[in-house]
Amino acid sequence: MVEKIEDLIGKIKKEVVDTGEDVDYIRSDIKKIKKEVLDTGEDIDNIREDIDDLRENIQKLHKPSIIKTISDRFEWDDFAQQVVGAVILSAPFAVTEEVWTLARNLTPLRLFLIVALTIIFDILLLYHTKIKRMRSKTRVAGIPLRLLSLLFVTYVTSALILSLFGVLGGEVITTMWELKIIILVGLFANIGACTADMIR
Repeated sequence: MVEKIEDLIGKIKKEVVDTGEDVDYIRSDIKKIKKEVLDTGEDIDNIREDIDDLRENIQKLHKPSIIKTISDRFEWDDFAQQVVGAVILSAPFAVTEEVWTLARNLTPLRLFLIVALTIIFDILLLYHTKIKRMRSKTRVAGIPLRLLSLLFVTYVTSALILSLFGVLGGEVITTMWELKIIILVGLFANIGACTADMIR
């Protein structure tokens, strides 16, 4: 009977020892799992940092590099850009005999429509395009200074270019014909001035 009890106690001891070894294995596994969880947490932090860096880079890519940002101010560099754009685009048309002939044959209605088209083009480009909203707070008689500047640059540049090339007072001899050709070439000068005004 005593032997049976001793055997039983021996078996229980062995099971307790085996159970202790299993507990040690489980503890070891738990430590490994904890370490993996901590490592994963560090990886997640690194991934978050990488995502934040990517977001910043994407935002930098979306910023316009050639087109100006929104501006309420009209400055001298804007005026200079308008002049350069007007000269570049109007000069080729100023020296073309077909343009002179076309201008001579324009009716007063067509002349009025060209002026209206020039003004409408300015308004659409300056106020209703997604490229740049250049609503100027500076106004003269209620009209934005930028719009007045564009029209001034348009027609003065056209007249100067046409005079410089000897078209006005040379090839074109009547005052009405001169006015017509200034307005016609001014349409192209205006497109150049508006485009240059948008470029940084």
